[in-house]
Amino acid sequence: MIIFVLNFIGETADAIEQGDWSTIIGLIVIVAVLVFIAKHAREQVQGLRDAYRHRFQQAGDKVGVRDALLFSLTWSREIYDNIPADRKPLVRTAFLMIAIGMGLLTVELGFTHLLTILIAGLLILAAINLLIWIVTEERGQKDILRFEVETARRMQLSLMPSANPELDGFDVAGMCRPANTVGGDHFDYARLGGKESLLGIAVVDVAGKGMDAAMTAVFTSGALANEVRHETDPATIMSRLNMTVFSRNNKQKFVSFLLGALDAANRTFTYVNAGQSRPLLYHDSRVVALMAQGPRFPLGVVPDTKYENDTLSLATGDALLLFTDGLVEAMDRDGEPLGQERLQTLFQQAIEEAPDSEAVLRALIRRIELFTGSAPQHDDLTAVVIRVL
Repeated sequence: MIIFVLNFIGETADAIEQGDWSTIIGLIVIVAVLVFIAKHAREQVQGLRDAYRHRFQQAGDKVGVRDALLFSLTWSREIYDNIPADRKPLVRTAFLMIAIGMGLLTVELGFTHLLTILIAGLLILAAINLLIWIVTEERGQKDILRFEVETARRMQLSLMPSANPELDGFDVAGMCRPANTVGGDHFDYARLGGKESLLGIAVVDVAGKGMDAAMTAVFTSGALANEVRHETDPATIMSRLNMTVFSRNNKQKFVSFLLGALDAANRTFTYVNAGQSRPLLYHDSRVVALMAQGPRFPLGVVPDTKYENDTLSLATGDALLLFTDGLVEAMDRDGEPLGQERLQTLFQQAIEEAPDSEAVLRALIRRIELFTGSAPQHDDLTAVVIRVL
């Protein structure tokens, strides 16, 4: 090929020097024909490559050896280019080791077996390319999943209040510690009906995990913000919110929801519990779990549900814990859950130890961590503490 190019350049230079235009035109025509042939051949080759890849991908788990071989060999360059930069040196080293091994095999068997060795080398190359392609594809999918989880985590955390609310006679603090697998937990505060003395507190847990749960949590949070602008009754807000969630619930993402109204003027807590964990009340040096009357279906399960209020009178020294099931379901290394009774005990210890709601949350989470030990956190830990001053 190199000799042909050099001869062609020499003949062209001689023709130009001699002014032999017929030869020059002939050479130009030859070049044009060769370019056309090369372009056409390249298009044909690319068409074959695309066909090989299409057949390979369409075959799925029923792919044959021939389709896998043709795809692997014809797309070698692209497969290598898709290898992450931090892994390419290792791949090059692997190819070098294979080349050395094939060279030693050639020396051992002799060049009479060169064709057999060449075919074996192509098969090994094709197999390695397939393995690289599979690993690269899986890493890409993991990167996408990691991005989705991180996006869902940021979305989840964006729903949380950035500061504790202020309400005369009460000390309120909340927290959410997301698990590694993002769920739909969140908590929120709102002034019901625009009244400064009436603080709405919501603790929410969307069924499922990942982006779907996070998106449902965002939608539910927005619907709640719309409902509380002109309404002060928790039962009315929850009944309307249930219909909104039900009408948009295309993926069966049910929402466990506790909404409470903390009234500074009357020192009461009026709440509706729609499938959420039973709140804990600290009163007279003991902790009890609060029962709720009326329907307790999570939002989005049964349309036209008419929720009912429960009202609790509060006194100085009382405290409430509103929480999602991640607390009672926190497990130790043996898979044993914390449970309701242990949580009540830990809450009482935290209340009697800590000076304010923020400190109570820290003390409670610290005790839960001591129980779980090295076991991974499998669900979000979300809680709101209300202390009566």
